[in-house]
Amino acid sequence: MIDRNEISLAKAGTRTILMRSDFDKLFDLPKPVKEKKEPKAITEFYTVKDIEKLFFIKYGRLNTIIKENNIPKTVHSGKLHVSKPHIDRYFKKTKGNTGNITEWYSVKELQEKYNLTRDQVYSRVHDNNIPKQRVGKYVKISKQHFDELFEIGV
Repeated sequence: MIDRNEISLAKAGTRTILMRSDFDKLFDLPKPVKEKKEPKAITEFYTVKDIEKLFFIKYGRLNTIIKENNIPKTVHSGKLHVSKPHIDRYFKKTKGNTGNITEWYSVKELQEKYNLTRDQVYSRVHDNNIPKQRVGKYVKISKQHFDELFEIGV
């Protein structure tokens, strides 16, 4: 503002003096208003069935995730559709996509192979965010991810 001569200064020895009227003008100016960006339209959606199959999650838990994370949703032809980018981002952040994992351990197999208790298996799965899926009453745990954990020596 000094370079543009919007404020005039005077020197008195080593002191710099600002005119009171120029100083008051600084606070009288309207503040610039930031332009709000228009939200980007969501064009890709998952159906609930797609999400259940892809991420091995039940409807009740999915509904909680949608509410807690304010994930956009809509109803089309009587079916709930959920924003694909938002769901992908959520599951990538939390546990990744389990759709490309082909080899799984059962909890019993991990107990025998690594001499762990059931609670130790679940603790390591939780602490290290290892992908798992429920099939009926059994839980399958990613073979690749769990083996990598023990290669590191955790």
